[in-house]
Amino acid sequence: MIDPSARLMQLRQMQKDDPSDAFIAYGVAMELSRLGNAAEAIAAYQQLLRDHPDYAAAYFMCGRTLEQTGQTDAAADMYRTGVATAQRAGDTHAAGEMQAALDALTP
Repeated sequence: MIDPSARLMQLRQMQKDDPSDAFIAYGVAMELSRLGNAAEAIAAYQQLLRDHPDYAAAYFMCGRTLEQTGQTDAAADMYRTGVATAQRAGDTHAAGEMQAALDALTP
């Protein structure tokens, strides 16, 4: 099993080699989150979404990370944008997950 820090280093090298790859950028953000680096993870998700605004999964995971850090208003905004993005793409599963997360945040 690969050490999470080593996995992050590998992903960052891959990202350096191919900075336009959205999947690698998503992996970096996910690893940062797993390692407890919430602020860095949020920044990585936000950069990914600036570069690839149609990457629906990033809205969900960024929203989750924002929630975990107590930033519920920002999380709700992220979920709303993610729902709209997923719906435009026809990804009803992702839209449903984010709508459920949004509903859990808002009374």
